[in-house]
Amino acid sequence: MVPATGEDGGAASAAPIEEPPDAQPSRSGEPDARGEAEEPENVNVVVAPLEPSKTTIQEYETFPPLERDWNPEDVFLVGHASTRQHISAIMDTLPNIDITKTEDGREWYRMASAANTLAPRGDQWQKSVSREGSEWRQGISSEQGRINLGRLSFASAPSEKVSGEKAILQIRSMLGLGAVIQVPLFHSGFHVSIKAPNEMAMLELNRHLMEDKIDLGRDTTGFAFANTSSYLTKWLLDFAIDHLHDTSLQEKDPVKLRELILAPDLPILFWGLACSIWPRGFQYARPYIDPATKEEKILRSRLNVSKLLWVDNKALTAWQVRHMAGRGSSTMSAESVKRYRSEFTIGQPRRVQLTSDIAMTLRVPSAADYVLAGERWIGEIVRLVDRAMEVPPTDEKRNSYILSHGQATNMRQYVHWVQEIHFGAAGSDSGIVDRETLENAINELSPDEEVRTRYFTHVRQYIDDCTIALIGTNTVAPDEENRLPRFPHILPMNVENTFFTLLGQKVSQINQRD
Repeated sequence: MVPATGEDGGAASAAPIEEPPDAQPSRSGEPDARGEAEEPENVNVVVAPLEPSKTTIQEYETFPPLERDWNPEDVFLVGHASTRQHISAIMDTLPNIDITKTEDGREWYRMASAANTLAPRGDQWQKSVSREGSEWRQGISSEQGRINLGRLSFASAPSEKVSGEKAILQIRSMLGLGAVIQVPLFHSGFHVSIKAPNEMAMLELNRHLMEDKIDLGRDTTGFAFANTSSYLTKWLLDFAIDHLHDTSLQEKDPVKLRELILAPDLPILFWGLACSIWPRGFQYARPYIDPATKEEKILRSRLNVSKLLWVDNKALTAWQVRHMAGRGSSTMSAESVKRYRSEFTIGQPRRVQLTSDIAMTLRVPSAADYVLAGERWIGEIVRLVDRAMEVPPTDEKRNSYILSHGQATNMRQYVHWVQEIHFGAAGSDSGIVDRETLENAINELSPDEEVRTRYFTHVRQYIDDCTIALIGTNTVAPDEENRLPRFPHILPMNVENTFFTLLGQKVSQINQRD
């Protein structure tokens, strides 16, 4: 096996858990068939294009041309062409007409609706990628070479006889049916290698998802790392760990690995899983409104999936870069990972005030913390409802009650980000650290609208502030396709929803075979 080198070249949804009004994201970017009504006063307004980003440098192409005509039967994704806020501003200038009365209009509307499911709500992470002093690139340069996604080679010598898993991996790589991908987890401080799952494993994953009837667990509202998404996260994390090939850590135990992977690296881990399955990328469409002509258009291209990792190069020290440049198996100790995390200037615990007498300390949770907090919250709600109702698991009334109880305790969505709750005047050290007591205390705080608003605002700001790497596409104007480097805006992706969209298409393709 050759060491990795850097590359150059359907789950159902339920009603969202509501947020307090001030924390609720706007409908930015949500398409709407325009009914017949008076035209808005600003119908002749032209929304200016986004200014070039001051914090992003794109070095590799993410949208190469299609190699053949667009085929809706092949795997494809749909994403936004700009930020939700920018799209919303353009949509506000459109005349009130119903575009769904033509086939082209209906296709545009379907694609614009699909794009919303793959974009985080409220333009999450836009504050990260526009952070003052940051510099987002598609990887990091080191003395040992480029640090980004890597692909392991299993090529054999001309006369070598191979067998077992190495032979299978070599065949699948040669046929373009999957690869072994090494993924840098920049928040956690180490690398993992993932081998592509076979079709039987993907069918089994889809079956598990379809069998679970708890709608609250299925509800991925698009908020980053909220417990309403922990259902999908749990299954994807288990799936990724099951297909772990190796890690740069000396520690190989899967249980401990879940504790070492930090939550902000989960989208990157799941992106690596997608890269292992679709190493050649797939079709990608971007519906947009021409700001000058008001016409609905669709850009179609291929998505170079291996180029979607963006890293803030200013967030790492020189020592951290040298540490992450060590990509070999078992080269990183627990001590070196601990030092790596201690050198961050962002993402350290933060104390914030909820009221004059109540504060909390925020921390970056592990993947295990995230999944466990979601299981405990959803599990408590389900047990409570089941005891009260005694109805079958498929009963719609039961699901409605589960959602209602979830809304009543919705501050629990982010409890895994809370390290401690403090009592007394500002600066007091008295408080709660026990997890069960802390969770119950968060439940008691939920009815207070002002506290809830501050809580969600602080947590989401903290998530933005501690993010140093993410998965996203980028804004690209058609006439800029061949000019690199350029300075577009990064459009972060909801990676969990993206993966399950691809999984659903893959399962459909398998089921349609003769």
